[in-house]
Amino acid sequence: MLAYTSVLHADTSVLALADAHRATEAAIHASGVPCVLLRNGWYTEHYAMEIGAALSLGALLR
Repeated sequence: MLAYTSVLHADTSVLALADAHRATEAAIHASGVPCVLLRNGWYTEHYAMEIGAALSLGALLR
């Protein structure tokens, strides 16, 4: 069983990086290897770059 971490809505996303994930997902399916596609959303660690501003402002702005 293969687990592949893709991108949220990879099949319909207009994000530039979705193209590579769509191609990878297609290759996985074509290989016949049993798989699960993990289409994760935003990861919490992406907020790490904003910790300083959040601390100084007292809020996490999105």
